[in-house]
This record gives sequence, C-alpha cells and structure tokens, in this order.
Amino acid sequence: MQAHGKGQTEATFNLGMLYLEQGDMEIAEKFFVMAYRKGSLDCMCTLIQAYKELEEVEKVRELTEQVRGDRFLVNGLTSTEGCLLNGRTGTLDCIDAHSSRIGLYVDGVKGLKYIKGENLTLVALQLRSSKEEEEEK
Repeated sequence: MQAHGKGQTEATFNLGMLYLEQGDMEIAEKFFVMAYRKGSLDCMCTLIQAYKELEEVEKVRELTEQVRGDRFLVNGLTSTEGCLLNGRTGTLDCIDAHSSRIGLYVDGVKGLKYIKGENLTLVALQLRSSKEEEEEK
C-alpha cells in the first residue's frame, strides 16, 4: 500500500502481480484497480485476463462495466490511419485482454477503434467500485 501512496504506479502493478501469482485475487484486484486509477491500462487487461482464465464470467463483466465510459487521449500512433487519431479523445467501451487493446469510441470518428494501452492516456475516470455504486443507491 505504501508504494501506491507515493504514486508509484509500476510498483502498485507489481504488487498486484505478486498477489495474482499467489492466487489471492481479491488483494490482486485492489492493487490492479489502484494502478488503473493512476493510468495503467495494462493492469486492467491483466486482471480481466486472469478472471477469464478462471472462467469468472460475472467478474469480467463487472470490471468491464466499471471502466466503460472512462475517457482517454490517443497519442503515439504511427500508421497513416492512426496518425489521424493522435490528439483526439475517446470513450472506453471494452477491453480485449488477449491483445491488450482498448475498444475506444474516438470523438468524431465512426466505429470502435482498438488501440494499444501504451497509446492512450487517461484523462477522465469513471471507474467506481461496487461499494461506491451501492452507496449511491
């Protein structure tokens, strides 16, 4: 928890990996969600993939719903089509954990675009825990 408190996203992700490897999904999820809130998309892909491998379909759906609607800035794309997306923002719709790509509706562009997490910067967070959602009801 101290690594998270100091804003060290990579250390928080690594703690999540440690607990994941030990099979403690509850604590791993807490660290992965903390790292995601600091902008690490890889951790959410890792977490969703782990739940898929455990055939925890409901948990995969729940996590995807929690991040749906988050806003990202596209940057660093080099292909001809990709360069046109750089500097635009978009809304997360889904996560393809196998390819570590994020399904994003980019503002002003038709259709869903699948973009690697390394080419996205979190700009607005919609993620809420199940507990926060229950408190709002």
